Amino acid sequence: MRKIKYKFEVPDAKKIRMIVHTDCKNEADDQYALVHHLLTPKFIMKGIVAGHFNRTSGKWGDGCTAQASLLEVKKILELMDMEGICPVAKGAEYPLDNEQEAVWSQGAQLIIDEAMREDTHPLFVAVQGALTDVACAILLKPEICERMTVIWIGGGAYPAGGWEFNVSQDIAAANAEGEALGLNAEELAFYDALTKPQAVKDFYEHEELIAITKELTDLL
Repeated sequence: MRKIKYKFEVPDAKKIRMIVHTDCKNEADDQYALVHHLLTPKFIMKGIVAGHFNRTSGKWGDGCTAQASLLEVKKILELMDMEGICPVAKGAEYPLDNEQEAVWSQGAQLIIDEAMREDTHPLFVAVQGALTDVACAILLKPEICERMTVIWIGGGAYPAGGWEFNVSQDIAAANAEGEALGLNAEELAFYDALTKPQAVKDFYEHEELIAITKELTDLL
């Protein structure tokens, strides 16, 4: 496996654990994003989850898109000579039927296992597609909400919302994430905006952030 030699060293205390969730075979942007993650020395890569894009499966066929993403991830790792850098897991092949029932997958289990592991480096999950596997992980093990930060590229612009590709792939999963925090759709949008700056999360406790979210929403 290739080891990248940089002209600088990121202090260990500044490094973070990273899981990348990607519907890598859907379109060309995910490949670039995945490479960026793999080459970022601040990230301690802990896993790559290959996600579905089943609602727009096209030539890959119904129930086959996560497998297509998995093969694409492996191809990128092979081309970069970085096979074995971290575990690679396949996510669920279909969106959730509802907000209450989880579907187990290797991808969801990878997220759970890493979130529950004791480590001083904070864990981030970067989601570049549907929230299916993150939502399933939360439904299967709700306590992981306190042990990771999920960054998702998805959802329409606040406050109007609207159609957006990644959320359209699994609307129930997006709703399930909000329900896990006890927030409705409007409150979840506020929570996402409020908690993205890490400095805010470092200053406030999780329960305080939820309370602030509800209070701000009620004022509108």
